[in-house]
Amino acid sequence: MSAEDWEKRSRGAKRMRHSEEFETFDRRELSKMDDKALAKWQSGYEEDEPQWRLAEHEWQRRITADQIAATMRAARGQAWFGIAGLFIGALLTLLGQLLARFF
Repeated sequence: MSAEDWEKRSRGAKRMRHSEEFETFDRRELSKMDDKALAKWQSGYEEDEPQWRLAEHEWQRRITADQIAATMRAARGQAWFGIAGLFIGALLTLLGQLLARFF
């Protein structure tokens, strides 16, 4: 058997094993992994295997969650500036009205 044939057979057996593993795999396990563990897990699969695609979707989910969290932090900061501006504006208006009465 040539080296090429051996490699094809080995790759086919590996893909079959991965396919069987996929049947019992719970996707929620990916969300429990830290980034290093997820990268290591994903590297054990080829790009056209479902496990690799699930890992890719998990990366996208994490990026989206990080972006949402950053947006919410920024929105909270902007809200506090808006509230502060409201009170400062009201105080300046009150001060202007008081000064207008005396001058």
